[in-house]
Amino acid sequence: MLQEEALPDFGDWNATAAKWAAVMLLQTQKEQYDYIRSNPEMVREIPFKAIRLAFKKMMKPVVRQMVLGYHVQKIAAFKSQRMCFVRLMRVHTSLQCASVGANTGFAVFNNVTNKTTIRLNKQKFMNMTKICMSSVNDIIRLGEAWTENQLMMYIAKRYSFAKTEWIKWKKMIIAVSKSDMSIDTLLNLVVYKIFEPNGLYEQLTAFEIRELEEIKSMIETEKPFDMNMKLPENCNNATCQQVSDWVGPRGVSDAAADMANFQVQDASNATLADINTNLDALRDYEDTLKNATTNAEATQKEGELMQSLEAIRQVL
Repeated sequence: MLQEEALPDFGDWNATAAKWAAVMLLQTQKEQYDYIRSNPEMVREIPFKAIRLAFKKMMKPVVRQMVLGYHVQKIAAFKSQRMCFVRLMRVHTSLQCASVGANTGFAVFNNVTNKTTIRLNKQKFMNMTKICMSSVNDIIRLGEAWTENQLMMYIAKRYSFAKTEWIKWKKMIIAVSKSDMSIDTLLNLVVYKIFEPNGLYEQLTAFEIRELEEIKSMIETEKPFDMNMKLPENCNNATCQQVSDWVGPRGVSDAAADMANFQVQDASNATLADINTNLDALRDYEDTLKNATTNAEATQKEGELMQSLEAIRQVL
């Protein structure tokens, strides 16, 4: 037997919350059905508007903090990147000067290895990796913050479409709360309402397909994952082979500017692959519903379902 626990404070909704908690303690579906039917106010009193307003109130500071966090991280990344570029410029200038003067004391030819070694001022290379690793870490965090902001702004933009879909289901719940909650009434207001042709379930499937197509289009056009970068396992705050590879005999490579050796390759493709898989499954479902054979099978299943519902009606 489940034990009752103290409920959190829901304010004006405490009594209704207690009734829903009581339903969860009941053992059989018939007990739950009888309890809800004898207490219709527990459905009627669900404060949908209050819940929605509370959610919006809760989300506003979250979004605000996320946007502010992005701008703070952007400033930090720009500052550390400037320090790194200053150090890289010194290294690059030293290597260029050494290359120009390769026939002087800057260069020493090794007869054993058959290679020319360029002598450079050690001071120019001091702390280069450490300084630039600070920039790398800041830019990685900036990329994560930018992606989060892009996705959050997209979700906010799609809110009104989701709200329209939710209102359909809320109206059904409100209609149930005002009914006599007999089994026939529930069949008409819930089961048939959801599963009839072009009912709530099919409308929800169509909504999901539209949303998947929208987010796929957004990913392809806005590219929210393009700033995603990953710190290799062999890197730490003092040493990193990828940073060392920015410097070669002829100076600093362009990889130091675009951080190509830290970028996540094809970051969007994994997400797009998942979206395409879900779209294919949902479209197959829609095609199946339109198939003549499926309609015949559905008619047969409907007859079997009605027999099952009749048995349930007798039990209740």
